[in-house]
Amino acid sequence: MATTEPTNGTVERVQQLAEDAALLADLEAELLETVGSVRRLASMAEPGWIGFGNGGSADAQIAAQIDRAGINRQARWYYYQDPIASHAVTLHNAYTFGRGASFRAADKDVQAWLEGFWRDARNRASLTRAQAQWALNTDRQLDGELFFVFYVSTYTGRVTVRTLDPSEIDKIVTAPGDPAMPVYFKRVYRPQVFNWKRGEYETGQQVTEYIPDWRNAGPHPPQVHWPANTEIYVMHVVTNPLGWRGLTHLATGLPWIKALKGFMEDRATLTLALATFAFKQKIKGNRTALQRVIQQWGTFEMGERYGLGGEGTERKPAAQTFIENEASSLEQLKTDSGASNAYQDMRMFKQMAGIGAGGIFEHYLGTPEANLATATSMELPMLKMFEFEQQTWEDVLGDILSFVVQQGARFSRALAGKAQVSQDTAGGSPMWVIEPVGDVDLSVTVTLPPIVQRDVAVQSAALASIAQAESMTGQQMVPPDRMAERALTILGFDDVGDIVEEMIATGFTLTLPPARSFGEIAAEAFVRKARARLKEAADEPPDVGDKLPADEATSVEPITRKEVDSYFDAFEDMPELDDLLKSLGLTLEDVEEARRAGSAG
Repeated sequence: MATTEPTNGTVERVQQLAEDAALLADLEAELLETVGSVRRLASMAEPGWIGFGNGGSADAQIAAQIDRAGINRQARWYYYQDPIASHAVTLHNAYTFGRGASFRAADKDVQAWLEGFWRDARNRASLTRAQAQWALNTDRQLDGELFFVFYVSTYTGRVTVRTLDPSEIDKIVTAPGDPAMPVYFKRVYRPQVFNWKRGEYETGQQVTEYIPDWRNAGPHPPQVHWPANTEIYVMHVVTNPLGWRGLTHLATGLPWIKALKGFMEDRATLTLALATFAFKQKIKGNRTALQRVIQQWGTFEMGERYGLGGEGTERKPAAQTFIENEASSLEQLKTDSGASNAYQDMRMFKQMAGIGAGGIFEHYLGTPEANLATATSMELPMLKMFEFEQQTWEDVLGDILSFVVQQGARFSRALAGKAQVSQDTAGGSPMWVIEPVGDVDLSVTVTLPPIVQRDVAVQSAALASIAQAESMTGQQMVPPDRMAERALTILGFDDVGDIVEEMIATGFTLTLPPARSFGEIAAEAFVRKARARLKEAADEPPDVGDKLPADEATSVEPITRKEVDSYFDAFEDMPELDDLLKSLGLTLEDVEEARRAGSAG
C-alpha cells in the first residue's frame, strides 16, 4: 500500500492542535487552582475572611487575626514621625481638654479634701495639670486604653495616681459569672533599678503581681501583696475595645497615613530629581569633543552667581547668552511635575487618613479651605464626637474623685462623719459602697471648657435666660453655686472651685430674691409700661392735624338727642372701677403709683 508524505500545511495544523490542547490543559489546571483557593479563603493570611461554623464569636476571631500590640506600636511611631497622625491626636486633645478640667464638690469639706488631692505635686505631674491631661489623652488615643493605678495610704487616706504601661498587663481576671466586671489585673514586668556605681539603669528580675480593681472590696487571695500601710488598686479605662483590651484610635487610618506619607515622600523625591538637572546637551563628536565642552562649562562660575559680582553689583548678571555651533545642541528638560493632579490625589489620601484617624475633617488638617467660619464653629458630627469625648473624661475624672472621697471617708479625719463606706456582697464579688451621713451631699461635678468659641456666647445667653427666669418667678432652677461654677468655666477661669469658695467667704450671697405672686409681677409690668407710655406722650407734640376748609367745617351734621342718650346708656352699663381693676389684677394703688411715676418722669 502506497503511503503519502504529509504536507507542510498538515504538519502546521497538527502542531496548532497540540498547542491548543496544551493551552486548554493549562486553563483547566488554573481554573481548578482558583476554585480551590476560593474554597480555602478562610485559611488565607489575608485579614477579614472569617469562616462560618468554625465556633467562637466573630469578635474573638477578628481579635485573633489582628496584632493589637503591633498596631499600637505603629500608631505611636507614626505619631512621632508623621504630621497627619500627630496633628489628629493633638486636635483631639485641644478640643477635648483645652486648658484642662475643673471640678466642684457640693460639700465644703469634700471640696477641701479634693483640693488637697488635686494640688498634690505628685498628682499634678500625672493627672491634674492640663499638660498631664493632654498626655493621658494622647496615650488613650494611641493605645485605646489607660490603666490608672491608685496608691492609698492607710494612715491618712491620701491617694497618689499613676499609670501602668499597657504592655505590662498580662491578663484581666473577671468576676465569676460576670465577664463584664474585672476584679484583678495580672501585671508582669521587669523593674528598672538605677545602679549608682555604674550611673545607669539596670533591668531587674521579672516580677508578677496581682492588683485588685478599684471597686473590688475583697477579701483578696494570697497572690495580692501590698506594701505596709498601703493599698493599691487599678482602674481600667478602655475607649476603643478589641476583646478585653484597647486598640489605637488611629487603627483604621494607619493604612491611609502610610499611603499618604509614602505618596508625599515620592513627590518630594521627584521634585528633587527634577531640580538636579535642568538642561541636556548633545555633542556630535568623540570623547575629546565631549571633554572639551565639560571644561568650558567648568569655567562658567555658576556657583558664585550670588557672590560678589564685581564692582557696584550684588551678583553676576542672569540669563546670559549661550553660544553653540552645529555640533552642539542645548535643550531644557521637561519640568512639569504633575503637581496639579498630585494635589487632588493627595487630598483624597488626606481625607481617608483624617476620617480614619479619629473622624477629622479635611479642612482641620491644613487645607486652604479653612477660614474664620471653620475656626469659630464646627460640623455637627465632629461636635458630637468631641462632646462624647468630653463626657467620657468627665465620667472618668468623676469616678477618680469619688474614689478619693471614699478613701478619705475610710482613713482620714477630714471626712469623719461625712460618709459611711461599706461592702456590697451581691453579685460575683464584694464592691465598695459609699453612702452619705444625714443630709451631706457627696456629689462632685467635673467640667470641661467649651469646644468652640461660639459656644461661649450661646452658653452665656442660656445662663442669663435662666437667671432672669429665676428672678421673675422666684423659683430656683439651677443651684446657685453650679451657675457660678459654669459661668466661670465658660469665661475661661482656672480653679473654679476656689473662686466660688472665695466669693462665698467674702460675703457674696448666692441666694434668690423672695418669691412673688403673679399679680405682683403683672402690676410691676403695668407700672413699667405705663411709665414708659406717659414719658413717650410727654415728649411727643400734640398731633392736631391740618385746618379743615370752611365748607367742610360748616357741613358737619349736628349730634342728635338720640345719640347722646345712647352714649349715656352705654356709660351706665360699664362695670365699676374696682371690678375693672380686679379683672386686670390691679388696684387703685397701682394706678396711682403709675400716675406719680409718670408725673415724675
